Parts: sequence; C-alpha cells; structure tokens
Amino acid sequence: MNEVLQMQLSYSALTAADLLGRSRTEVFVNVEADLVVLDGDREVLREGAFPVVELASALRRWKARGVAGRGDFEFTSLSLESRWRVRLVEADGGWRVVDDDGFTGAVRPAGEVDAAIDDFTTRLRGDCTRLLGSWIEQYLD
Repeated sequence: MNEVLQMQLSYSALTAADLLGRSRTEVFVNVEADLVVLDGDREVLREGAFPVVELASALRRWKARGVAGRGDFEFTSLSLESRWRVRLVEADGGWRVVDDDGFTGAVRPAGEVDAAIDDFTTRLRGDCTRLLGSWIEQYLD
C-alpha cells in the first residue's frame, strides 16, 4: 500500500509526439505531460503540455545537493518563457510549495519533499522507458 503524500507531483497524458531526436534539448522540450502539483488537498497548479523530463532532471539535481546545501528550488526551462511560477522555498523545518499567484503551502519536511520527488521521477522513468525505450533513462538520472 502506497503512503499518501502531503506534497505530490503527478502527471497524465505523457507524450513525445514532437520528439525528433535524442539530444538533451529535444528530450527536455518535447517529452511533455499534463502536470499537477498538490500541497495537501490543495491543487496548486494544473498545467498541460509541461516539460516533465526536464523538471524531473532539475528536481533530482536539486535533491542531490543534500538537505543542508539545497536552498530554494526554482525551475527555468528551455521551453517556458520565464521561470516556472511554482517554487520550493526553504523554511524552518523544511520547504514550502509557493506559487507566484499567492499560494504558500505548509512547511514540508525534507523526507516528505524527497519522497514526492522520488515518486514522481520513478513513475516518470518507468512510463518514459515504456514509451520511448531505455535510452531515455540517461536524462532521468
């Protein structure tokens, strides 16, 4: 039985319909899905055709810094006009989901944030591998 996470990143409708090659840029821009960000029972964001592989890669790099060296997570994408409006902002005891439109979530401990990232990236890796083959895994490390 899966643990219910208080912070969750989920996606649906994964597609690579516009993918023309296997370069990092091609993959980051053209492997997309409809993304949902939840904080508790609050839907913070629902966005279609989002560059989920690029987001997963950025989240994994941020997580790999270790709790003490992370700071805030801000996502600047190759395919978005400006910085992504959802951030993970460091706070006493963890991080908060913050939306530039005014939402500030509860403080989530590092373990919960890490579990949400791991769940998102693990599911995405499996779905991308089924859709595109094992070569895609190099972009999800």
